[in-house]
Amino acid sequence: MATTSCPYGDAHTTVLDIAREGGADLSTGGHSQVLSISPIIGGIFSVGSDARTRTFREDGAKLTPKEAARWREAVAAIQEIEAEEIDHDAPEPSAEEMGSQPAQPPRAKPTSRFTNAKNYALAEGSKDPGILSQLAHSPDWNVRLLVARNPATSTDTLEQLATSADKDAKRYRDAAHEELGHRYEDMRDAAELEACARMDADGVFQQQVAKMPSYRQLAYMPAKRWARKSVPARRTLLAAAFDEAARLFKLGARFAGWSELRPGRLFDAPKNRTARSNYMLPGYAARLNSPMEVLGLFASVFASLFGSIAHQTGVRKKLGLGPV
Repeated sequence: MATTSCPYGDAHTTVLDIAREGGADLSTGGHSQVLSISPIIGGIFSVGSDARTRTFREDGAKLTPKEAARWREAVAAIQEIEAEEIDHDAPEPSAEEMGSQPAQPPRAKPTSRFTNAKNYALAEGSKDPGILSQLAHSPDWNVRLLVARNPATSTDTLEQLATSADKDAKRYRDAAHEELGHRYEDMRDAAELEACARMDADGVFQQQVAKMPSYRQLAYMPAKRWARKSVPARRTLLAAAFDEAARLFKLGARFAGWSELRPGRLFDAPKNRTARSNYMLPGYAARLNSPMEVLGLFASVFASLFGSIAHQTGVRKKLGLGPV
């Protein structure tokens, strides 16, 4: 129980609840030892006493000593930033002291009932990709936006943000995609640079990309980056991209799994009437050498779903591809 009456009410009976509400000092079953629960910062909180401190993620996973040390260093850096801000927030000198120079209004900061204020400073200033990866799961989109704009955020985390589909994703997805574009630029070969220039200039495709975050990620990803992704990671991206493109064409089709078809076969035909809109893509799609090859496969799949290969030109245009 808390050493004083709990400021959060009876509902906060777990350590995690108290950490989410800003932390507190607890007595252990009426004994003299006191446990200090920190607020959640960067998706991480600590529970400790003078004798021992343990550090956890929100999902209950315990951090390794090295991970915990990195988190404590990040929190210490935030405290230094806050100390500087307190100095900056000192009372402004009077107009007589300032002469004719008007006082500047304080800079507005985002607020959220979901987020500890320290998370904003951490998302904006941390140089630790691991901490930023945790913050990318924050329920506050302001935090995710700051993570997307932080140069220290890993490419994997940026790709996750760029393909997010939650209700606030549009607020930070473009920022993640823009940062990825800079990182991808030096990885693209001549054919990829030409394809990206065509997609950027194509009004039809540009009208669709905001509705297809995973497909957009696939369309702009260089082959060198694709080569570094595992087959499971590729399959996750392809499945989401297929469903997005199916919605674009209003086909009522959806991804239903992978099949071991030979190259040249596009998908398994529905096995019964109730599964008529479920399609299994060939497993070899995730083993192709580049995203451009995958996009060509997608074009053939959707052209065939329309019932005639004659539709392929229009399909390829909507998918951001050039002529056959």
